[in-house]
Amino acid sequence: MREVVRNFTPLQQAFRRSSSEERLVHSEIPLVSFARLGKHFISKSQMLNKLLSNTEQYHDIFYHSALECGDVPRRISEGLLEFSWYLPCVISSVDKFNEPMAVANLRGDIRSFGKQFTFLCQSSAVVYIFCDESDFEYFKHLQGKHVQAKCGQRYTFADGLPEFSNLRRKMEQLPTIFPQILLDSSPFELVDGDAGNIPSKWINAVLTELHSLLQFNSRVKVISVIGSENSGKSTLLNAMFGTRFAVNKGMCTRGAFMQLITVSKYVKRELGCDCIMIIDTEGLKAHEMVQDDHSHERDKEVATLAVALSDIKVVSISKDTSVEKEFLRMVLNALTRVKAEDKKPLCHFVQVDMTGMCTSEEKKRDKALLEQLNVMIQRDVQIKATKLTDVVDFDRRTWSWHLPSVWKGTPPMASYSSDYSEIVQALKSRLLKDLKKCPERGDLIDFAKRVESYWKSL
Repeated sequence: MREVVRNFTPLQQAFRRSSSEERLVHSEIPLVSFARLGKHFISKSQMLNKLLSNTEQYHDIFYHSALECGDVPRRISEGLLEFSWYLPCVISSVDKFNEPMAVANLRGDIRSFGKQFTFLCQSSAVVYIFCDESDFEYFKHLQGKHVQAKCGQRYTFADGLPEFSNLRRKMEQLPTIFPQILLDSSPFELVDGDAGNIPSKWINAVLTELHSLLQFNSRVKVISVIGSENSGKSTLLNAMFGTRFAVNKGMCTRGAFMQLITVSKYVKRELGCDCIMIIDTEGLKAHEMVQDDHSHERDKEVATLAVALSDIKVVSISKDTSVEKEFLRMVLNALTRVKAEDKKPLCHFVQVDMTGMCTSEEKKRDKALLEQLNVMIQRDVQIKATKLTDVVDFDRRTWSWHLPSVWKGTPPMASYSSDYSEIVQALKSRLLKDLKKCPERGDLIDFAKRVESYWKSL
């Protein structure tokens, strides 16, 4: 690439008919990227070819299904990033665009190629996504996540820009945009699920701005949920608190997200806080279900962070018993790894998809779960305890909850389960009662400091 030289005529020199030469890698050309969400009958590559070809001649720049052998099943090209360049000749009757640009074309569905899509979002001036109306909800979540990540990265590296440059000044103003997003009940990324880290500088800046926006009245208490993958954690939080964590079919939470709920002035004194932070985490996966040890360790670190930050912990347990033992071991690891300040963590266990279970069966399952947890604690030499009550604080009358299926029947024609709603509201009331008992731990500035401190310790 370093040997490729482009010959071009800048728009401002067109009237002189003079041209310039420079190596392509040194050219300040914006990258415009195109990606696809879902499957479509319209060929994205073919549309790009028509868009980029000049008015006098059509070029098949990107390979597409209408070409010879274009319908052959793909084996290695899925996830491939193709690059091309558009270089105008400054002839108005020929050029489609007045300025040069680099063009990237991602092959395949972005749901399957998150790393490539993240790379495009980080390096592109703009990303265009081809999607149907049915994929729009997924797209909105994706859009919000990657916009936050991209802004966080730009803010973090703003120190490397010239001190008094306009670009650096713009980058340093980015944290002022997102506090209102949090107040508008939109999730904010706490742990980057792709990179597996916390952009501490970015989090501190945004929460400091939010603290100011709340007129320095930001005493906060925290409720988090940890649980196995696909155990309905995001759905449960949305049903209880009206949050907007993504719950699309086939899409799991990556990393950790937080959402702020402001408290009305009538209950601030009763709860002892001005707002409640809700944390939704990535599902814990059994060791044999993850691709590498790093991913397994990251799952445990995210769960441990959520436990350390929270006043109340909700543990969501799937009905799938094949991975339950490994999952419960990870839960205990998270609950005991970070010691609270002279206080055991307050915890509720929620067992999901328990439709049609009678009271006696629920009690039998609760007893078996408690016995299993006690045995695991006794066998773990790193846990200096003999039973669950030595590790966590819970009320024996309300420690375990049984949630039926969200839907009554089979989607998409199924109706929302009234039984699910009633139990969820009862759980919410219990959590708020427990929250009143929790001592104050500071405001959003203190919360940001705890995030950084706990993450470093992990």
